[in-house]
Amino acid sequence: MNSLDLTIIATAVPLIASDFERISQLSWIVNAFTLTSTAFVPTYGQFSDVFGRHSMIQFAIFCVLIGSLICALAKPYGLFLFGRAIQGLGYAGITTITRIILADKVSLKENSTNNTIFVILNGISFGVGPVIGGYLTNVDWRWCFWINLPMAAFSHVALFFIRKELLGPQPQITTDAHGNTISIVRHSFIEKMSVIDYGGLVIFLLGTCMFILGLLWGGADYPWVSAAVLVPLIVGVVLVCFFFFYEHLMEPGNYMSKVFPNQTAMLPWTLLKKRDIGVLSFLNFTTGMALFSAFYFVSVYFTIVEGYPPWRAGVQLLYYTPGLGVGSYMAMFICNVYPKQTWLPMFLGSWIEPVGLALLTYALTIRNVAMVNGFLALSGVGTGIRFMPGTLHAVGIEPRRIAQVVSLMGFVLPLGGTLGLTMMGSVFNNELNAGFRRIGAGTAGLDGKETGKSAQSISEIHKLPEPILRMVEEVAKKAVVWSYVSIIPLIALAGIVACFLGNVQITGASLEDVQQRKGEIVDEPYLFWLLKNRRRLGQGVEKPDRERKDNGAGEAEA
Repeated sequence: MNSLDLTIIATAVPLIASDFERISQLSWIVNAFTLTSTAFVPTYGQFSDVFGRHSMIQFAIFCVLIGSLICALAKPYGLFLFGRAIQGLGYAGITTITRIILADKVSLKENSTNNTIFVILNGISFGVGPVIGGYLTNVDWRWCFWINLPMAAFSHVALFFIRKELLGPQPQITTDAHGNTISIVRHSFIEKMSVIDYGGLVIFLLGTCMFILGLLWGGADYPWVSAAVLVPLIVGVVLVCFFFFYEHLMEPGNYMSKVFPNQTAMLPWTLLKKRDIGVLSFLNFTTGMALFSAFYFVSVYFTIVEGYPPWRAGVQLLYYTPGLGVGSYMAMFICNVYPKQTWLPMFLGSWIEPVGLALLTYALTIRNVAMVNGFLALSGVGTGIRFMPGTLHAVGIEPRRIAQVVSLMGFVLPLGGTLGLTMMGSVFNNELNAGFRRIGAGTAGLDGKETGKSAQSISEIHKLPEPILRMVEEVAKKAVVWSYVSIIPLIALAGIVACFLGNVQITGASLEDVQQRKGEIVDEPYLFWLLKNRRRLGQGVEKPDRERKDNGAGEAEA
């Protein structure tokens, strides 16, 4: 359902904005969704531990149902965006809790198999979604939201039949005065509520929302140097930094843990300070940036620049799907067959993805549709190969904090998408408006504002005189191209960051059997370890792991 919504709406975005006569604000259709789907992900991680997987995923599906209903009925643009925000709140829970459930009480090998099935279903959705979205938009774009209602209702009912298979409230993992890890089970509602990290929750939500709003407003609604942009950006950054400090204070023995002894940190500091967690977070961040940009701005290109109808623009996005499929299959083979590890697919994807996007940008520049489709598939390979291994790696190094690591990985992916779309939307709007002014200045009897007003609706664009239409298409093409140029450096940086990632071998050992899993993890950067010829690719890593044990086995036990 989540993947279908992403791909169906991606096709419909230009037409929805056109119907509301808000082409210059089309990025808000995506941003309103990603704002809430990003900010609430870590919250779902902690709440699923406190109240159980079943209760929270039912709540998430209900939010999707209500949000979709609002979008389908909305007449004002503001109400429509509110519905998208409610949808995002629901999808944050669906994505996060689904991955938590897949990782619950299984070995990494079983988790890899579960994720393989999950990726296949996602791939099918990515394949059929754009086509469905195109045809639904041809009838009425509101059907893109009506279709969610029966799917959400079916999901509500189906979950009751597998309720017993889902884990209920989880024990609180904490540390006693002697540094020993202990589990405490909370039974009553009051006891469960006492565990929640309210301070961290409020600080994180405020900081994240303020920062994202500043990014969304900058260059689109207000100038970047205006107080309306700078204040939320600065306050957001300060609050996010303070959140990390607050989580440090929540560690056992620190000040806030003594003030609130029952509360558990939403994102424990021992988790946040690990190198591999930081590397994985950045890699997932750039994956989200690449994924969202490919779906939304390629659709904008085909709709506005090439003049394709919605169904045909949706078909073009299908070329991204084989790339995702090939990448996902490569990840499955590397994780499940040979060499059964997480480092290689993450490393390969981090280099393939920026190369694919750079070539895609070149193809957009020369308006070669065949090359656009081919390089769209190549960038899909880089994205698809990183979907599954990142979560496996995180769970492998932190098996006792599955909800926290999965929610953290789930948070940074849409955050990357939000930041990427914000950067691209800002560049797109600025280039588009500047281009309209140039057209008005260089065309006798035509005012740039009138051109811009006409270009707020796709149907109006196609009514422009032929010479003006060609100039508008060229302006839109350059706006899309520069949008991609703005994010490629960040995505390319992932290739360098991936060099510092460790490795987790995929085995059938139980995640709870610490001793049996000693030989599965390489804590140091795996590429450097390989270059030192300490072991061949795919073999056990017992020697370096014993060295790690001598230097800090206590942290591994924690």
